[in-house]
Amino acid sequence: MKRAALIFAAVCASAAASATYPVTVTGTDPVRGKCIPSDVDPAPWRGRIVSAAVEAKGEVGVPTQRWQGGKFMLCARADGKWDWPQAHFPNGKGPFGWRRFSFEHFYHWDTDKMQLVLGMQAAAGTITFREPKFETVAAVVDLRQAANRGYA
Repeated sequence: MKRAALIFAAVCASAAASATYPVTVTGTDPVRGKCIPSDVDPAPWRGRIVSAAVEAKGEVGVPTQRWQGGKFMLCARADGKWDWPQAHFPNGKGPFGWRRFSFEHFYHWDTDKMQLVLGMQAAAGTITFREPKFETVAAVVDLRQAANRGYA
């Protein structure tokens, strides 16, 4: 989706004053890491299953928890609860060359906030991102009112 690629480009531009596409994120603190979050308009993603992919290379240290480490996420909040869909990186396994990282996720109809996150959480390292791709896999019909006959 071209719109999401523009969002990715905007995040890349915010990484540093002289950043160019592709973007490289470096974190030297193994406790805090380094992530670049950017707000995303949730309207075009609501009620959709989205496929998100990016090419990346780099090296990420060992994080304290398995869900931490390298981050390529399109997180979302619906009904006050956050979902953290993300691609999984080879944390603590040495340098890796250009590889494709991807995930699919359903974004709820009530999603009111979204963020694209690039970088590392609770790990030191460097990741370079390029070739983002965001596509709608399916639009899911909201049958909550019809199925519950108004009792929802």
